[in-house]
Amino acid sequence: MLIYIGVFFNSATIIIGIITGILRPPLSGKIENTIHTILAIGLFYIAIILSIELFSKGGLYFIKYFTLTWLCLISSSFIFKKSPLQQIIIKLNNSIQSSYLALKPGKKQSLSKISLIIGLVYFGITPLNFGAACLCGLLGSPLLFYVKSIIDLLGTITLTQKLRKTALFILIPQFILGTALIYIFQLFQLENTPCSKFVIIYFCLHLFLILIRVNKNSSSLFSVVPAFFLSIIFDKYLG
Repeated sequence: MLIYIGVFFNSATIIIGIITGILRPPLSGKIENTIHTILAIGLFYIAIILSIELFSKGGLYFIKYFTLTWLCLISSSFIFKKSPLQQIIIKLNNSIQSSYLALKPGKKQSLSKISLIIGLVYFGITPLNFGAACLCGLLGSPLLFYVKSIIDLLGTITLTQKLRKTALFILIPQFILGTALIYIFQLFQLENTPCSKFVIIYFCLHLFLILIRVNKNSSSLFSVVPAFFLSIIFDKYLG
């Protein structure tokens, strides 16, 4: 059960975010930016640690799997752009934003349904959830889940201003998908996972740039999601 500690921690921070959102107004933009900067440093740390581990096995080893990983990432981006997923995600995102913005105090609305959908799209099928599950399932590290937890905490505080206690329904898809993804990645554990580690490094650095506001296109992270699975194939058959 210890391998799922990141998911439990994630759920706990969402509950804290809901309670905080009910009791007080959202955090100021300055505080959120400061927290994002701290999280970005944490992501950079994860990327450095994994890079040192890979480089310690030799320069040729590093170059070989670095090259294979770029091939994996290019393939991942191509798969994502050619699939209907990109348009589906955009439509879902626009629909949720419209539904959330249309919420009005005192008006009878299906808040629980909206909370479930928000939980699925913004807390469940996110690139960060896939990345955290990959790192946890393949390498046994919950570090990315801790980063996700703080980001989710900030988001929940804001969302609870309108969703109120029904924001608890966010937990259902978040917990189910988090545990399911870890279980799936755990099934593919290999002794040698250099490509998977390089993909996680790339993902961490990509998210690092988003959190420090150098790259403002957070949706670009979705193109990395197929790479989490492709890297397992690369490691198994080319490693």
